[in-house]
Amino acid sequence: MTDFWQWLVELASHKATLLGLLFPLFIGIVIYAYTNKRRTARLESYRYMPFEDEPASGADGKDKQQGRGDGA
Repeated sequence: MTDFWQWLVELASHKATLLGLLFPLFIGIVIYAYTNKRRTARLESYRYMPFEDEPASGADGKDKQQGRGDGA
C-alpha cells in the first residue's frame, strides 16, 4: 500500500494520474453533449449567442441606469 502512495505523490506520476482522471471526463462530456438530438439542437442554437445584439434601450440610456439603482 505504501508503494502506491509513494507512486501517487511522485511528481512524474501526476501526468498519468491526471490523464486517467481527465480523459474519461472529457469522453463523458462529449457523449453527454451529442447523444440526445434535442439537446444537440439546443446547444447548437447557443453557438451564436455572444454575437447577437443587445435589446434596444431608450434613446438616452435611462433603461440601463434604472437597473443599477443610480436614482439619477
